[in-house]
Amino acid sequence: MDDELLGLSFLKLICEQIPDIEVVKAFNNPSVFIAEFENYDFDFCILDIEMPEINGLEVAKHLPEKPIIFTTAYSEFAADAYDLNAIDYVRKPVKIERLQQAISKIQQLQLTKKTKRQSFQINTNKGKSIVFFDQLFSISTSEIDSRDKDARLTDGSSLVLKIFHLKN
Repeated sequence: MDDELLGLSFLKLICEQIPDIEVVKAFNNPSVFIAEFENYDFDFCILDIEMPEINGLEVAKHLPEKPIIFTTAYSEFAADAYDLNAIDYVRKPVKIERLQQAISKIQQLQLTKKTKRQSFQINTNKGKSIVFFDQLFSISTSEIDSRDKDARLTDGSSLVLKIFHLKN
């Protein structure tokens, strides 16, 4: 998002040249973006900081779960941007190499989050399954066979973990 149409068009053009990046929507009005952003599926947001009415720092507060790259001609907002967990702070005029570097930080973060999920493989009543630890809600001893464990998952489903032993 950038309130200057020329800057927004240039930023969109640069993004379209970066492999594996799709521009979902470009906004030049922060109020419209705040009203509409929930209607779009996007992985990260590029925000200008200096805009009329609402600055990019205020807009970022509406996106606590989204990675943000700030773009600005001003260096004095960097500390505030990083206080909002900005992924990067790119100075204008934006160069494609520098924007690619910022986007690669987001891609690396997303890859790290995907690979950090810990899991285990086990025989279940539904065959061999991979169970992620963050899917488990509770585990209790099966009433049918004490060697088995009944696992309730966070999505409300359940599995019987076959011949599963809990160790200290």
